[in-house]
Amino acid sequence: MMEVVITLAIIAALAAILTPILSNYVDQSRMTKAQADVKAIGEAISRFQGDVGVYPMFTTGTGLLQESSANVVTLRSPGNLPTEDSTTAWTSGSPTDSNCTSGCVYDDLQDQLLTNVPLYTTSGNLAKPFKWKGPYIDSSTDPWGNMYLVNIINCKSGSTDACFVLSAGPNGKVETPFNNPEASTLTPTNDDIIYRIK
Repeated sequence: MMEVVITLAIIAALAAILTPILSNYVDQSRMTKAQADVKAIGEAISRFQGDVGVYPMFTTGTGLLQESSANVVTLRSPGNLPTEDSTTAWTSGSPTDSNCTSGCVYDDLQDQLLTNVPLYTTSGNLAKPFKWKGPYIDSSTDPWGNMYLVNIINCKSGSTDACFVLSAGPNGKVETPFNNPEASTLTPTNDDIIYRIK
């Protein structure tokens, strides 16, 4: 009986020591995955822009794409919509932006980068060399089950704000403002994870 008690005490002591270590390891691996994901999404958007000639900001692609007719303010991956501070302006149901000329909306990241729902041209010629060459990335949720967000309207030429990919991080709350001056050093607020595109 004494041996059983000693064995159980040793197991309990080991569990008490190992649980925080394992929990910290899981938290760190989630952060690492989110950092890799935001970078991969940002690089995929840059490849898209190189191929198509514009950033993914259209819900329908017909003929020549003009940035002035851009109507997508944010791109969202699958997942739960994170909460946000009232001042960050990322997740409103009908996003608006001074750079958006009409019908400002959000779009699914996978529609633009995976399935080409806007129907960007997939064939090119010397007169129109740009074409969609995707899929660029298979988008997924962040490690906490929330959407990755991209303030894609700020990639538009002439925008004075930084364009970047964001994960709300472990707390699931967006705390980095939508608009940050392009010329400034972009730093995430609290536990947000970001990757700058432009």
